[in-house]
Amino acid sequence: MHGDSAGDRPKKDRILEPFWNIHTKLKPAGRLSDSFELSGLLINEVDLRAAFPPRLRNGYTATETCKKLSINFATLHRLRDEGILEQRRIKSAISRMTNYLVTPDSLAAFEEQYFSLGMLRGSNPAYKELRLIDLDRLKLRPIIDETGLRRIYEWRDLPTDPVRKLEAMALEEAAQVEEEMQ
Repeated sequence: MHGDSAGDRPKKDRILEPFWNIHTKLKPAGRLSDSFELSGLLINEVDLRAAFPPRLRNGYTATETCKKLSINFATLHRLRDEGILEQRRIKSAISRMTNYLVTPDSLAAFEEQYFSLGMLRGSNPAYKELRLIDLDRLKLRPIIDETGLRRIYEWRDLPTDPVRKLEAMALEEAAQVEEEMQ
């Protein structure tokens, strides 16, 4: 009887079968010895990484979040206290220390809805020269505007092309000054 039972396959295939089923891209690249042991199996590192799905982040540390959003720690704590950013307590399996991580979902939601001046400058090379005074001239109202905290604005309040609008405003102001001088 011809069947594909475990007894019909060679010994090396039976030993390695669970590891070959991880992903179709993962194939042994060779052996270090003549024995059919897993400790002597060579596997291509690129194929091994492709075989396993990428691990999702549990969250971002306070330092990572502050750098990503171009804010300071005081602003981060205010955003957390107001419920705009969500933090979770995570205990390290190795050090057993507890750390607070900003959840990836709340960080993504923040980046879609809000921005800081640093985020705006990094989002487009044309915005590199923008300053807080320019945002004030555009009449943007920050949701957070206190001493010691970074200003946070909403994307919906930002004009489509703030640089062009500022240039147009400067031209209008220059024309008004010229009219007043004549």
